[in-house]
Amino acid sequence: MTRLKKTPANRDIATKPRRTHRKSRNGCGACKKRHMKCDESRPICLNCKISNRGSQCIYINIGPRSPPQTASSSGTPLPLDASSFLPLSPPTSLAADASIDLALLPSTHTLGRGDLFDLNHFTLYHHLLTNRFSIISTDTGNENTISLILDYALKAPYLMNQLLALAALHLSKPPSVQQPYHQLAMSLQTRALTSFNEVRQEISEETCAPLFLFSSFVGVHVLCDTLQGPRESFGTVLDRFINYISIHRGVRAVTKQSWNTIKKSRLRPLLQHIEDAYPRIVSGGESTEILNRMIESNACPSTATKYHNAILTLQRSFSLHKGLKGPSGRQVDATIAFCLDVDDEYLDLLKKRQPEALGVIGQNGYIGRIQFCKMHLEARVIHDINVDDHEGLGSLDSFWEIIPNIKTFYRMFEVPGLLYCSGGKGGQPTNTFDALRAWVENGTVSAELPHSFEDDNGDEENRLLCSYPKKEWLKKHKIEKASYKSADFVCV
Repeated sequence: MTRLKKTPANRDIATKPRRTHRKSRNGCGACKKRHMKCDESRPICLNCKISNRGSQCIYINIGPRSPPQTASSSGTPLPLDASSFLPLSPPTSLAADASIDLALLPSTHTLGRGDLFDLNHFTLYHHLLTNRFSIISTDTGNENTISLILDYALKAPYLMNQLLALAALHLSKPPSVQQPYHQLAMSLQTRALTSFNEVRQEISEETCAPLFLFSSFVGVHVLCDTLQGPRESFGTVLDRFINYISIHRGVRAVTKQSWNTIKKSRLRPLLQHIEDAYPRIVSGGESTEILNRMIESNACPSTATKYHNAILTLQRSFSLHKGLKGPSGRQVDATIAFCLDVDDEYLDLLKKRQPEALGVIGQNGYIGRIQFCKMHLEARVIHDINVDDHEGLGSLDSFWEIIPNIKTFYRMFEVPGLLYCSGGKGGQPTNTFDALRAWVENGTVSAELPHSFEDDNGDEENRLLCSYPKKEWLKKHKIEKASYKSADFVCV
């Protein structure tokens, strides 16, 4: 049999022509992963809207958007659309939890310069003004401090960009729901840091105050973003917290050398109040004494001194936190003080996950007592409990007296096959932390939990756990699947 030799004509017939595809360099991450053309509409592109992937529609590249095919090739900016404005609800302030479908990112002609602002920025500025006390973390009686900060921001674009970034972060709670705001906050902070590096002025009486405020608000932003970010593991949260400390200490180094000049600025009353609140003599409380005894019995002599110094800094922070209580005090400064004053040697031990270092940072729930993040997230849990003021909190009744509504979160879930000590094959609920977070931030209490476990064949199965005495039932009994999802069940 003679084999047919392929000719150029035969090859053209056998080969299917490849579909042309125009690249989308600035498309969202979901479209890039699925190898689809993205129309780059923001905050959610058309493909993600159709496929209900709004939470995955994240624009990694924050550069200029590709012009639409119908637009001309000229550099004239597109006319503003009424839908790009944030709705005001209530009329006097911007609702932080509103679900808004907007093109929030700055337009092309304002991305390159940190001193140019568009109407989206003014919308954030309006939110900053109407929520100024919670965003800047100060008491309602400190109107003069707010006015002073805004006055400096109007003269220093890098400080204004950072304040707008905080306003966007305030609107992004939780980030999984308000992803466009969270992305905008990151973009604005990047713009603020770029502008800050470009203007690098000599520190004088005029420039030292905005530089000091900028370093403070950068630290507030990064730490809040750290604590309200994903909680997939404690190690990840700890890494982000250590990264925050490094960033804040780096920015603060710019102003540290001119502290005396800063104290002579218009910020003098605020700084003097903080200095007056610093304890002259630091006396250890019962909580830090326990830490000191733990270090003495477990740590080796070469590192014991480092831990004792860190504990002394922690106790000083607790004392400052207590001294700043009142209408004119910002307890956030006590939290920041520990992060800035603790020795680098302790941070090295913390990076290595040394148990004693983790014990210091975890004492009294230090990370959970971040006062300004409570303000930003409007959490209902009292992070501000000072153990020195409430000795002997050894029973649930004691905590119920301080947080009475904690009882509203109690639910009992039966998990078949889950043993108390030895584990068993029952698996675990998959979002108990999210349920706790929803109660803290939104006041909602979950009556059902998704549940994942492995069957006898080692395959993953999903069910729904129902609050006792309710039971799980399939929504459609006649449909049989190879595997079920938690959403296929309902509690009755």
